[in-house]
Amino acid sequence: MSLLDNPKTKLVAKILIKHVSENKGNLIITYGEVSKLTDNAIFHRNLRSHLYAIADVCKELGLPHLTAVVCRKGSILPGDGFFNEYFPGLNDQEKHDIFVKCLNEIRECDDWSKLIKYME
Repeated sequence: MSLLDNPKTKLVAKILIKHVSENKGNLIITYGEVSKLTDNAIFHRNLRSHLYAIADVCKELGLPHLTAVVCRKGSILPGDGFFNEYFPGLNDQEKHDIFVKCLNEIRECDDWSKLIKYME
């Protein structure tokens, strides 16, 4: 079974879409908060593979990097895995600039229906 067929991946995608739609002013959400919103069905350290699957679909559909909003507690940037997977070889300033660009694109996106339909 593909991770995209996994009900937990679909749940995480729905949680992130709802979060960014309702929190345009503060898009950041922690791994722990996402985990709690799944009713702890996914331990926060096990979210990575679900986030990668969602990010890959967003990229394929030409949508913003939705998963960029998921950060470690106490951090304002996504983890190194996000940058290494989608923006490898960046220095700290470049990571910051890409992150700000991703947030702006997410904030400006009012239509996540392509992702919702893809995940159905």
